[in-house]
Amino acid sequence: MERGKNGKHAENLRLCLILALRRKTRYLEKHLAISINRKCETVNEILDYLRNRSLTDDDIRKLLKNYPQVLGCGMEHELKNNVQILEKDWEIEGKTLRNLLLRNPKVLGYNVDCKGDCMAQCTRCWVRF
Repeated sequence: MERGKNGKHAENLRLCLILALRRKTRYLEKHLAISINRKCETVNEILDYLRNRSLTDDDIRKLLKNYPQVLGCGMEHELKNNVQILEKDWEIEGKTLRNLLLRNPKVLGYNVDCKGDCMAQCTRCWVRF
């Protein structure tokens, strides 16, 4: 792990993730790379939000393994907004929401809805859903 400007922050974040997810450091390297510029409080806020959506710690580990970028998503404009879309527009809640997030965690990072009129940001668009 690099030392210097971000070295102390990176080490603190590593410890934060280890405590939050109870995993070995090797597993956390890719999650750390995604969230290096995030504060521990922000990462914990994301993890707590996922737990409040009926995801267990094991579920969150699976989600992070498939989509570590979730740790870099904005809480209000991406995570909460996207879960709200799933719950209100698609009527997906509870266990069904949990299963969807485990199957397709990238939906948490969608931030474009071109409604089929491509805006050249297809990897982050709701049309993929």
